[in-house]
Amino acid sequence: MQRNIYKLIIKITASVVLVGLTVLSFVLINNYNKPKEDDSQTENIINNEISGSESNNSLEKNEIIYNITIILFDYEKEISNRSYDLNKDQATKKDALFNLLNNNYQIRYETSIYGVTLLDIDSIKTDFRNSYIAIYIDDKYSNFGISSINLYDGIKISLKETRI
Repeated sequence: MQRNIYKLIIKITASVVLVGLTVLSFVLINNYNKPKEDDSQTENIINNEISGSESNNSLEKNEIIYNITIILFDYEKEISNRSYDLNKDQATKKDALFNLLNNNYQIRYETSIYGVTLLDIDSIKTDFRNSYIAIYIDDKYSNFGISSINLYDGIKISLKETRI
């Protein structure tokens, strides 16, 4: 009888240890996949240490700056080339490209279930029957419209009037 109690205690102890290890492994896995809240601050500290300069205003404000270049083409001729610095929060918001264009250019657009269709931008005027504005990202034709393009640091967006 004492032997059965001893075996039962060993089984209970082993079961408790296994359950504890299982719970611990779930907690560790959950914390491993969880994004860190201070990633941007850590990145800025690392950038400060690498550059050796703490006088950069964007780093002092703990901001990550994205440089965005917008180039306008009237068919094949470049008519405008501007760069914009956006902080990471502005650049990664939904509709960031649309907002950038709307705030810095005279645009005409239509909205549909597919998103925003750019019809005119500054001196480029289209009717969407004979011409349209093609979007190129880093010199590659984009299959996405201005409301679906994600901005990143160094991106070059070309808007080209294109005849149909």
